[in-house]
Amino acid sequence: MTQPWRWKLVGLGLGLLLGACQPDSPEAPVSLPEIPADPQPLEQEELPPPPAEAFLAQIPPDQATSLQTLGVEVLVPALVPPGFSLAEVITDPGSGGSPGSGPEYQLLYRSEDSRCFAVEFVSGGIGDPPDLANRLPIDPPRFPAPEMGNYAINHGSYADPEMQADSPDELLYSDWLIGESGAYRLISGSWIREVIGSTADDCQTIDPELARDIAESLTDLDGDDLRSGRSLSAHGG
Repeated sequence: MTQPWRWKLVGLGLGLLLGACQPDSPEAPVSLPEIPADPQPLEQEELPPPPAEAFLAQIPPDQATSLQTLGVEVLVPALVPPGFSLAEVITDPGSGGSPGSGPEYQLLYRSEDSRCFAVEFVSGGIGDPPDLANRLPIDPPRFPAPEMGNYAINHGSYADPEMQADSPDELLYSDWLIGESGAYRLISGSWIREVIGSTADDCQTIDPELARDIAESLTDLDGDDLRSGRSLSAHGG
């Protein structure tokens, strides 16, 4: 005779087995975000303009285009000393009717303490500027040395006593550097005021050694000199 307690054990075992075979309770459905019928494009964050130092000689693209439309070889300083920034770009397409009436440009750089220098280009009609008290030889790789001596940075007061009495200011300018398109030079101090005018009235002269390094760094605006690895200055470039 089967004992009742055995039937209870069998019933308990069947109950556990059937319970294990039942599927788990279904999970709650996941709610997905609604997609609008006319989705709006994502707003793109406006990036700040690149700093001036990102451009060769700190010349931004729009002013570089203005210079290149002159149709001459545009040379700019690869070396812009720390603390100096591009203050003004002046271009003149010229009339082209006579020697010295072709394209011209000036690039003016200044520091917070009003020291200034400028790179000047003329297509012709140059003469010999007055002699100054001192000359510092320079060797710009872009320009072969002239037949008579070397190029130099002229600096100090006028060598002529009468001119010195009329204008005792310290002056600085390089010799004209002769290229295929015309003549280039670096100027500073009161000589900038003579060339550029009232916007440079407060300009002070830079050191001759710094002027030498800047003049020796002159390179083409297209950057071909830098890409070719040409050495731009034996002193500071």
